[in-house]
Amino acid sequence: MLEVYQPDPFTLRGVTTAISGEARVFVGSMFGQTSPVETFSPLVAAELRLAPGAEIAVVLEETFEYGLLACTEGITIQQVAVPYGVVGCTAPGLRTLGVKNTSDDWARGVLLGGEPV
Repeated sequence: MLEVYQPDPFTLRGVTTAISGEARVFVGSMFGQTSPVETFSPLVAAELRLAPGAEIAVVLEETFEYGLLACTEGITIQQVAVPYGVVGCTAPGLRTLGVKNTSDDWARGVLLGGEPV
């Protein structure tokens, strides 16, 4: 069965509480938003769009591992650059993930998480 769901974007606030971008949660729950898409194991997926220079702290499910696919240049996670087209990964156990746009343009990435395989 194929489900089609187009989530509405919502505002992201940065570590300084300034508006820093927007996100769309299309699988699972994150940022207080929950997708209606049914999954057969605990998963989360969200698109992040960050303004130039913006930095956010994402609250994580500690038992999940996460990957952030950089869809543009300028993305860093935990102060480590993630080149365009590459997935930066974390191990389970993190409570928050620092994501920053170091570029002068809007940056976009897809955050994926789930139980370790």
